[in-house]
Amino acid sequence: MNFNLAPYHLLARNNHNWRILQLSDGRVQLDFGPFAMAVTWPDFRLLHSLAEAALAAPARPGRLLMLEMRRVFGSIRLVYADTLLRFRQVELLTFVDLCRKAVTALDSVPALPPSDNSLN
Repeated sequence: MNFNLAPYHLLARNNHNWRILQLSDGRVQLDFGPFAMAVTWPDFRLLHSLAEAALAAPARPGRLLMLEMRRVFGSIRLVYADTLLRFRQVELLTFVDLCRKAVTALDSVPALPPSDNSLN
């Protein structure tokens, strides 16, 4: 095992103690303080795009996109892999801002080494 490799790279954080991390296996961890979940990069991009779309959608009850995102009682519910994320409007803005920072930071992060620690 190569102990010189960090287990994660901080991509973004805010003053609400929320963080987005890139894990050493390439997944992205959404860390909301007492709750965290790791997703693949394509799934993170999907979550980010759904949240962006929810910001642009009119404020009315009902489905927004593919049954995953729904505006309910002044909040946005996002169901992903049997996990329910619920954001109030201000929290959704905070989450989208954090996602934007993470995407920008990820563009400047060097590529991860192969997961088997080989140099080939």
